[in-house]
Amino acid sequence: MKATDIFSALGDMDDELIVESEITGKKSPKRLIKLAGIVAACLVLAVTVSLSWFSIADALEYKAALSFFEENGLSTEGLSRYDIKAVYHDIITKSFTYEKTADVLRNSAHVSGLELELPDESSTEVSCEASEKNYNSQDTDGNGIILQADNQDIFNDEGSKISQKSIVRCYKDDELLWTKEIPDTYILIDSYLYTDNGLVFYGMNVVWSSIYDNTTRYYIGFIDNDGTFKWGIVPDHGFQFENIWSVLDNGDGTIAVISEGDYNYLCLSRYDKDGNETCFKKNETGSHKVYKASRFKDDYIIYGVMNRDETEYFILKMDQEGNISDNFISSYETDDMKYSINNMIEYGEQLYLSADALPKDYRNGNNEFAEISEYFKSHEMSDYYIPDEVLTPIVQKYNNAVLLVCDTESGEPKKFYSVSGARTGKLSVNDKGEMEWEVARIISTHFSPYTSSSSIGGKCRIYRYVFDQSGEIIRQEDTGKIQYFTR
Repeated sequence: MKATDIFSALGDMDDELIVESEITGKKSPKRLIKLAGIVAACLVLAVTVSLSWFSIADALEYKAALSFFEENGLSTEGLSRYDIKAVYHDIITKSFTYEKTADVLRNSAHVSGLELELPDESSTEVSCEASEKNYNSQDTDGNGIILQADNQDIFNDEGSKISQKSIVRCYKDDELLWTKEIPDTYILIDSYLYTDNGLVFYGMNVVWSSIYDNTTRYYIGFIDNDGTFKWGIVPDHGFQFENIWSVLDNGDGTIAVISEGDYNYLCLSRYDKDGNETCFKKNETGSHKVYKASRFKDDYIIYGVMNRDETEYFILKMDQEGNISDNFISSYETDDMKYSINNMIEYGEQLYLSADALPKDYRNGNNEFAEISEYFKSHEMSDYYIPDEVLTPIVQKYNNAVLLVCDTESGEPKKFYSVSGARTGKLSVNDKGEMEWEVARIISTHFSPYTSSSSIGGKCRIYRYVFDQSGEIIRQEDTGKIQYFTR
C-alpha cells in the first residue's frame, strides 16, 4: 500500500473504533505493535518522499531563477537563495510586491523592454479600406495642416523677367483655410512649425537678380492664424551657405532656429514674435548633419551625425544662448540592432526617443532586398513579381518601431517599448497632458524595381499609444488613418 493510501485509510477511521479495539483486547499486543511499526515506517517514507520532491522542486526553481537573472542581466549580488527565487517569482508573475525586486531592477545594467501587440488584420479588408482613404504623407506635424507653395515668375510687357512671387496655401484636413501671396520670393518649402499664434515655414529661397546670378538661400516666414503674412527673413550670418535643420517653438511667442554654417558650424538663432533676431551663436563642430532637434526642459536637445562619411552619431544638449552644455552617449544600439532616432520629447522628467530598429549589418546585406532577391532566385522568376502575402512579412521583418525611455542627465536608456512590423511615428503631448506615440503598422506592400524614387512601397495603419506622466501606457487607439510609405 502506498503512503498516500495509508493516510487516506487512517483518515477515514473513526477515533472511537480505535479506542474500543484497545479496550476489548480483540487485537493482540504483538499485532498492535506490528501495525504501529508499519504505520511509523510509512510515515517516515511519506515524509522522505515529500522532502525529496520538495528538494527537487526547489532546485529546479532556483536553477530557473538563476537562468532568468543571467538572461536578463540581473545581478544576484547581496541576494540569498530565497531572495533570488522570490524576485524571480515577483517579476514573472508581474506582482512586484517583494521588497528587494525594485533594487534588483534599479541596479541592473539590463534595459527592460515590452513588446506591444497590435490587432491581426485581414489583408483583403485592409486593401479595400486603404484604397478609400486619403494619404496624409505631407502632414509633417500630424495635426492635419498641409502647406503648399506655388511659385510664379513676373514678366514685363517686353517679356523680360523682372521679379517672382510665391503663393502659399494652407489646408486643414483637405479644407483650404487661406491663400497668401508673398512677393519677391521663390520658396521651396522644406517644413513648417504649427504654433498657437500661427505657422512658421522655412525652405530654400531662390533669389533672383537681373544683375547677379541667381543664388539660393534659406528663408523663414510667419503667417498668423488669420492668414496674414507677418514677416519673412533670409538669415545672414556671414556664411557662404547656411542650412536650416530645424525650427522650434519656445512657447513664449519666440522661435529657435537650429542651423549649419558652411558645413562646419552648428548654430542657434532666436527670433521674437516680429521676426527680429535676439540671439545668435555658432559652435565649430566640423562636418555634421542634424536629424532632429527638440525642446528639452528650458534648453534644446539635438540628434545628428558627425563626420558624415563615418556616420558617428551624437546627441547633445544646447542651452538657450547656443552653448553646447553637455554630450549624451554617442549612439543607441544593442548587440545586433541599431536605432535610427526620428523624434524626441521631454515628458514627465524623462527623455523619450522614438526610433526605428534595424540590424547592424542592414547596409551589408541583412535586409529585405536581399530576401526578395533570394525569393526570385529560388522561384526562377524573371518578371520581378512578388505577391503581397509574400512581400509584406519580409518588409515587416525589417521594420520595428521602438520607444526608448532615457535618463535626462546621461541619455542612457532605462526601458523601451517595441512594435514589430511597424515604423515609428511622432511623439506629442495632447490637450489632456498625456504623451502620445504613433506607430505606422505595415499592412500591405508592392515591389516596383523599375521606379527611380523607390523599389518598395506600401500602406500603413496608424496606431497611437497614450502614456501618463509616470511612463505607463494608459490605452491603445486605432486612429483610422492610412499612410503610404516608400523605401
